Amino acid sequence: MATDNSAFNHGTFLSSARRQEDAVHTHEESVDLRELIGALWRRKWFVLFWTLAAAALFFAMTITKPVRYTAQATVMLDPRQQQVVSAREEVVSDLQLNTAILESEVASLRSSALLERVVEQIGVARFAGIDPANAEPGPVARIIGGAKQAVRGLVAPATPAAQGDDAPLISEERRRLSRIVTALQSGMFINRVGDSYVIQIALQTGDPELSALVVNGLAETYIAEQLLDRQRVAENATQWLSQQVERRRGEVVAAEAAAETYKRELLDTAGASVEVVQQQLAELNQQLAMARSERANQEARLQQIDTLIAERGPTIAAETQSSDYLVSLRQQRDEMLREDARLSATLGENHPDRRDIASDIGRIEAAIAAEVANIAQSYRNEIEVLLGREASLGRDVEALEQRLSDMSTSSLQLRQLEREAEAARTGFEDLLTRLGEIRAQAEIQRAEAKLLNPALIPTGPSAPRPVLMTAFGGTLGLTFSLISALLMELMSAGFRRAVELERATGLKVLSMLPADRIRQPRHVLAHLDKGSYSFLGERVRQLRTVIATRIAATAGPRSVMLLSSVPDEGKTTTALALAQSYARSGVSTVLIDLDTRRPVLHDEVGAVSQASLSDHLMGEASLDAAIARSDSLRFDISGVGEHDTLLSDGIEASCIGELIEALKQRYDMVIVDAPPVLAMSDSLSIALAVDHVVYLVRWKRTPRRVVAQGLVMLKNIGVAPLGTVLTMVDTAQDLDGYSSSYAYH
Repeated sequence: MATDNSAFNHGTFLSSARRQEDAVHTHEESVDLRELIGALWRRKWFVLFWTLAAAALFFAMTITKPVRYTAQATVMLDPRQQQVVSAREEVVSDLQLNTAILESEVASLRSSALLERVVEQIGVARFAGIDPANAEPGPVARIIGGAKQAVRGLVAPATPAAQGDDAPLISEERRRLSRIVTALQSGMFINRVGDSYVIQIALQTGDPELSALVVNGLAETYIAEQLLDRQRVAENATQWLSQQVERRRGEVVAAEAAAETYKRELLDTAGASVEVVQQQLAELNQQLAMARSERANQEARLQQIDTLIAERGPTIAAETQSSDYLVSLRQQRDEMLREDARLSATLGENHPDRRDIASDIGRIEAAIAAEVANIAQSYRNEIEVLLGREASLGRDVEALEQRLSDMSTSSLQLRQLEREAEAARTGFEDLLTRLGEIRAQAEIQRAEAKLLNPALIPTGPSAPRPVLMTAFGGTLGLTFSLISALLMELMSAGFRRAVELERATGLKVLSMLPADRIRQPRHVLAHLDKGSYSFLGERVRQLRTVIATRIAATAGPRSVMLLSSVPDEGKTTTALALAQSYARSGVSTVLIDLDTRRPVLHDEVGAVSQASLSDHLMGEASLDAAIARSDSLRFDISGVGEHDTLLSDGIEASCIGELIEALKQRYDMVIVDAPPVLAMSDSLSIALAVDHVVYLVRWKRTPRRVVAQGLVMLKNIGVAPLGTVLTMVDTAQDLDGYSSSYAYH
């Protein structure tokens, strides 16, 4: 049985089979450089055709276009600011250049109004060559024009009254100017150069001299209008400010005259000015303060004397006074006291000398007391005088304050008039200063742009460029054709190389059989019988050798089943070739056809048996009767014949096993041509009865998913194929180098 005699370990096969479902579906293996080159080489005519077609198309499109000449100039917006005069704020400030400002300047250069002025400066007649109205209409334009004329002819008779009333809304000269500007704009390219402040102006027309003339005229007009606009704004501002200055001058004169008149009237009424009265009031307040201060000093002295007299007596109070008389009296008293002290040491208190001294001391103290009383009284008198003066000054201050209050009330309107005059004077001075600044600015205005590179007359056409466009078209065609070729290669559903099949299935590829122009399976026998060397014969011998090598571990007759996923994979042709190869090597071989739907072996080789294998399996004929022998064949053939039902529906699986064993008793090699595994379930029953299974895959045609499904079905019944065979290989497209690099297993 296949499960007992397989050269592969069953566990290894199960693990590889589990890889088949994922690996085949996802194309996990990367394509190497050699495979890519080979794929592109196989589609070289496809790539060449589309490359040449694209190049020819671009060439044809290019040579039909009119010759065009491009002139270009560059203009730079100057970001530097020139501060010639000091100004608080410029009436026309310099451009603060940023992306938005630069894009705005580019848009102004593209404006129709600016281009119209350039055309008018050059002269409309100079542009007759690019006026679309003067160009010959093409085929499409003639057809559209004819259709419009036909429609007008149908509509015009219906409205005859309107024909005489229709007047053109736009004059012919205006229409011509508009056409020329539109034509120029279609060939004009104005762009900012990178992140710089430079703007490039380019124009493409059929006249090289006109291209340069328009570009230079556009740049010069743009710069001139920039300067003109700045000067115009400055002049308008100067005129307006001059009017404002004159008006403010009259206002200042009137306000100052009103203030002076009211001031004079106020002075006549009051007799003195407010400033004089304020000065007098300040002086009186100063005198009043001095009187109050002096009175306070006198009161302090009086209080001190009175306190000392009351507490310690006049004698002690006299010591605080600096009067010469008091000083003399104190000295006399002190001398008397010293003398009395000296006499007291020798004389008694009642001694006449001492009594005289005491009498003198009393008299002196009385004189001191009288003098101190006189001083205190003088302080009181001074205080009275000061109080009277203070009261007089107070009355004078009150009178002046009342007078000043009355004058302040009267001068309220004067102060209002003076404020109005000052405000008018300040506004007038500001406007006068601003007028001087703007006049200075108007005289030094400059354009914000300058012409860096004027346009030169082109020496050669810039378009069309047949060589460049043809090369571009060829490159484009080559690129897309290469991408398409690679996509078609990658989207191919089948296997192209043995290594792809081995990686996807985990099974060795036993051989790769070339197609070799065999139209019918029976033709392979005649092809192999030729004496000359052929690739197919060599590949079949290789397959036989590899199978023999892989089953050499077991002795005795063997059975090999050739199985495929779907029909038309070369299974019958391979079976005939393999049987012929075994027979030619001296091995007794029988080839049995167990496909009940398409039993073609008998018809292909022209061998006829007395009965079919189905008859034998059902007990209606002997095995010998079911075997066909022919003198032209070196091997025997037997088949089940064509039936409406599956083989497994009427015959038990054990009967098929017994049939195989019976044939192995008679032959050394039993080759079974079974139906496709995905087409009929008979294949699974037969696979369990044979010793080995060889799985056939058609080169480039059998989808990978189909191969995976077939192998999974075999895995589910525990059958491990001996290996795989790629059939119908195109040797011209063999990526493995076929005979030079394919290794024998």
